[in-house]
Amino acid sequence: MLYNELFVMHSMDLNLFFMRIMKEHLIFIKASLPAKYVEIIKDLDIIKNEASIFLGDVISFSNGLVSNEAINSEEFVTKYTLAAERKTEYYTGIHIDGKLTVAEHSLVPAPTKIVTQMMVQNTILTNKRAIDLVMTIIAFKENLQDDVLNCRVYTSNYPDLLHHVILEAKFYLAMLMKIQKRDIVDTGSELLEYEIFWNHIMGDHAKFIRGGLDPSEKQLFEIANMISNEFEQLDAQAENVKAHVGSLSELTRKGIEETLEIREFNIKGLEGILACKVKSTILPLLADHTLREANHYLRILNMYKDINSI
Repeated sequence: MLYNELFVMHSMDLNLFFMRIMKEHLIFIKASLPAKYVEIIKDLDIIKNEASIFLGDVISFSNGLVSNEAINSEEFVTKYTLAAERKTEYYTGIHIDGKLTVAEHSLVPAPTKIVTQMMVQNTILTNKRAIDLVMTIIAFKENLQDDVLNCRVYTSNYPDLLHHVILEAKFYLAMLMKIQKRDIVDTGSELLEYEIFWNHIMGDHAKFIRGGLDPSEKQLFEIANMISNEFEQLDAQAENVKAHVGSLSELTRKGIEETLEIREFNIKGLEGILACKVKSTILPLLADHTLREANHYLRILNMYKDINSI
């Protein structure tokens, strides 16, 4: 059971991280669609604007209520985010509100505010608002996925990337539902499911990076392929833990090791893309996006690494 202070702080951490992720998914989808899909793009823009407004409201409300660990992890924004946004906006012509990024760089951690009952009520309403918006985002993504899989719509994104962003939105929704009930991930079995999810996401990132590299980038391709294989091995290890023949603490330790590896790979790739030294079809903001997700997962893994068994 989360007490008021933790309920507010965990809610702010969750929404600051994930709503930016949701907003960027919509940017990547829009960039992949030909201009002929006017109605789809119009619907997407409406949802993207709602996500931006929501994120701005959460930034304003959460200052002084966010965990120091989340800020320091650079899961909200990195030192590269603003440059990645500007370059992506230049490449695609899609408007990206950099003021949100500037504001997030200035966030002050808890506890600089006393949590009042009004703040608790505002947090409940904020989470409810997020739930409604994420359900809209999921419906949009699933409708688009159905159109793509049935050859009614073309996108330059992999169909599996649409599946990937739907999984992330559904995970966010599940976490919102959980936190609204004042629950947290606090058992070994819950942590195992959490790790299985994020290991799959990290493995997907390696595959998408591999698929976005120019064929001439052979060394980066091989590294991405190796990291993808390592996360697939973690999937097999997780099955052993499920069957009580493996150690959760060992899985967590290995997860930290592999996520640190993909994090460093993401940084090098992002720096290369921003400096125009890596040949790829990867948008700079997508490279920063995957870095922030690795940062988030590392924070969670380090938080729970002392759990020894399910």
